[in-house]
Amino acid sequence: MGLLQTLSIFSNTLLKRINETPWTRAFIVATILQAGCVIILESMVLNANQAEYDQLGLFNSAFYGYNNTARIPSFSDTPVVMAVATAPALDRFSRLKYENIFFMAFQAFQLWFTFDALYHHNTIQLTTSSLINLLCAVFGVVQILESQKWLGRVQEIIDSFQLRDVDPFMQAKWIEIVLTFVMIVFALFLMFLAYKLYRQYGWLIYKRIGANIAMQGHFKTYQIFVMLMKLNIFFELGFSVFYLIGMAINNSNWEVNAYSPGLLIFHATVTGMILPMLFIAYHALRNENHYLMWFFIIFNLTAISDFVYILGHSISPNPDENWFFWIFIVNQRPTGALSLSPTGLQEIESSKPTRWAIEDDAP
Repeated sequence: MGLLQTLSIFSNTLLKRINETPWTRAFIVATILQAGCVIILESMVLNANQAEYDQLGLFNSAFYGYNNTARIPSFSDTPVVMAVATAPALDRFSRLKYENIFFMAFQAFQLWFTFDALYHHNTIQLTTSSLINLLCAVFGVVQILESQKWLGRVQEIIDSFQLRDVDPFMQAKWIEIVLTFVMIVFALFLMFLAYKLYRQYGWLIYKRIGANIAMQGHFKTYQIFVMLMKLNIFFELGFSVFYLIGMAINNSNWEVNAYSPGLLIFHATVTGMILPMLFIAYHALRNENHYLMWFFIIFNLTAISDFVYILGHSISPNPDENWFFWIFIVNQRPTGALSLSPTGLQEIESSKPTRWAIEDDAP
């Protein structure tokens, strides 16, 4: 089968799956609208954070070479120069830009994740997609609190150094409030649509695999394992590459000031193996290969040790120095690995009459 023929079959099947019912069409339209709205609003937040970062840089330039000091109540009990006063805020707004970029990239991934769930009639994946939307809304609330805190810090700097005709870029907070409201509305609507599709796909899957409870349980395990692998493509691989870049350039924004060349080599090796190992795991799953699945599980345990070490270096005793978004993302890597390992082991140890997967029956 040629590439063009394969692409034609894929596109025809995808269109058929999208147009199966009004619920599938509504789910896709809502997902596309959500991704578009969130990316646009988040890009506006990114621009505002960049503007605030530039403004703080201008403060430093204006006071460079001068010994003017001021006391920042939330920062220090003793007077400090402008460069010292702005350092924490500069660092945090630099990190906020990374958060904005990461979140926009995740919205693009979420769009693919939804199309893939509809294509494969994966009810577990659709449900997870809806729950992730709620988590994104929670992230929006965290963004608001972070902006409020650090814009307040900028206002303190302006007041303490008696800067005139200067205000912090407060529009970032208001855009984030709108963004969070939009995400909550879409999350609730998509949860309703996911429930409708769950009932629809439940009947379709029942017609394919029958009423055998053991087979239904096996299929759910299969869906969960495949879904976790897809999520780990973004979270594991994306995080690993970002952190590897941070280690290579010794960037303080990634909490990698203290590391050894051995750790760099070890982490680079783990990063390079993530994608091939996910393909190996999928091959082991489809071919019921116990040895390859055990190999994948051993790799996951090795990767967990790497990321536990990174997590330990990401936590600071000073709350102002902790990047809670980064710590959350670091936590997702070992959590994903821990979820994949027992799920994969359960999958290959399930008894089945023949090798089988739902994709084999796709029209």
